[in-house]
Amino acid sequence: MNKSWNCFLALIGKEIFLFSKEIRNKVIDSSILLLTSVAVFGYFMSFSGLNPNYGVFFFVSSIASFGIYEVLWKATVLAQDIMDKKIQNYLVLPLKASFIFLAIALSWSLTLLLQMSILIPIGKLILFNKLQLSNFISMRFFLIFFVSNVFYGAFALWIASLIRDLRSLSWIGARVITPLLMFSCYYYTWQSVHTISPSLGYLQLCNPLVYAVEGTRAAVLGQQGFINYWICLGILSITTTLLLVSAIHRLKKRTHAI
Repeated sequence: MNKSWNCFLALIGKEIFLFSKEIRNKVIDSSILLLTSVAVFGYFMSFSGLNPNYGVFFFVSSIASFGIYEVLWKATVLAQDIMDKKIQNYLVLPLKASFIFLAIALSWSLTLLLQMSILIPIGKLILFNKLQLSNFISMRFFLIFFVSNVFYGAFALWIASLIRDLRSLSWIGARVITPLLMFSCYYYTWQSVHTISPSLGYLQLCNPLVYAVEGTRAAVLGQQGFINYWICLGILSITTTLLLVSAIHRLKKRTHAI
C-alpha cells in the first residue's frame, strides 16, 4: 500500500517538476492573454459605453475560465504519448492504471492552480484600485477555485481519451472547446441570458463551464445576480467526478489496461 501511494505521489511530483521548467513561459503567455483582454474590456470598451466596472467582472471570469486554454494542449501531449506507446512506461509501475491516469489529471489540476494563482496579483496591477484582493481571500473562493481547476484536469483527461490521431484536434477545438467557452457566461451573466430567453438559459446550464464562471463570480463579487454558489460547486464537483470515471475507463480500454 505504501509503495503504491509513494508511486502515486511520485507521478504527481514528476509532472509538477516538469511544469516548473516551463512555468516562466506559461505565466508570460497567460499574462499577455490576460493583459490584452482586460485592457480592452476594462479600459478601451468603457469609452464605448460599457460599464466602468466591467474590467473587474471580466477579470474574475478570466480567472475562472483560463484553464480551458490549457486543456487541449495537455490532452494532446497525453494522446501523443499513448500513440507513441510512451504511456507503457507508466503502466509498468506498481500502481493500478486507474490511479496512474488519476495522478496525471491531478498533477495537471495542481499546475493549473499554481498558474492561475499567479494571475491574481497581475490582475491587481492591471486594474489597480478597481480590484480588491481581499475579495479573493475566502474559503468560498478557495473551494470553487480548487474544484474548477480539478475540473479542467479531469476535462483534459477526458479530451485525451477522445483523441485518436492529430487530425482529431481540429474538430475537438471547433466543436467542443470553442462552444463551451463562448457559451460559458464568460462575457455576460447567466441571468441576463435567462432574461432574454429562458429556454436558452436552461440549455446553457448543460455547460459545466457556466458553473465554474458563475460560482467564482459569486465567491468574489457577491451572490446577487449569479447562480447560487453552492449549486455551482456541487454540480461542478459531480461533473468532475463523472468526467474522471469516464476518461479513466476509456483510457484503460485504449491502453489495454483493463
